[in-house]
Amino acid sequence: MIEIDGWILVRTKGSHRQYKHPSKPGIVTMAGNQSGPWNLEQHIEAGGFEITGEGMKYVVVYEQTSSGWSAYVPDLPGCVAAGKTRKGAEDLVREAIPFHLEGLRKADELIPEPGAWTETVEVAI
Repeated sequence: MIEIDGWILVRTKGSHRQYKHPSKPGIVTMAGNQSGPWNLEQHIEAGGFEITGEGMKYVVVYEQTSSGWSAYVPDLPGCVAAGKTRKGAEDLVREAIPFHLEGLRKADELIPEPGAWTETVEVAI
């Protein structure tokens, strides 16, 4: 599906695939089974990481779909994963993040600045 928009597969590692577009900036890293419904533009355009003494902490958003679970990293546009279970998506996205960062470095791309934060909001129903 991503190839339809002109993205070209440039690297693979296990179930992880990395794409580059000839004219669009950035890279896209997809992990797991992408047979389910994906709103790729939403995942690419979403945009947070926190630098700590031990490394960076990235916000990951998990969504249940009709075919399993998807995950995306808002601060790493294009870093997405899909699994049959939430645990599967969690494992895949944890592997996808360093692979995505490596791809950004190899492509001489900047790592995006932080911008995503999370909060759980309770509402009366």
